[in-house]
Amino acid sequence: GMDGSDIFYPPWFLGSWKAVSTTKQVFAPCGTDLFTGGKAAYDSVIETEVQKGDALEYRARFIEQLADGETSYVAADREYNAREIAKA
Repeated sequence: GMDGSDIFYPPWFLGSWKAVSTTKQVFAPCGTDLFTGGKAAYDSVIETEVQKGDALEYRARFIEQLADGETSYVAADREYNAREIAKA
């Protein structure tokens, strides 16, 4: 599994959802030379994701986890969600 603490979600999050992510701003605090792909990639991201508003659509899944063997909570299925984002 993926390391790190889970974020707890309300019970109604349980299940699979259609997720849509839209980029509103992109920062390159160390400059565009250090942005993955350089200035050309930065400019492309600004044009396609920010200016045109292209959205990333993918499936997201939230699952029930056991905290102490009997208490449960709802958490993101991070491995599944990461695969779905990578495919989108």
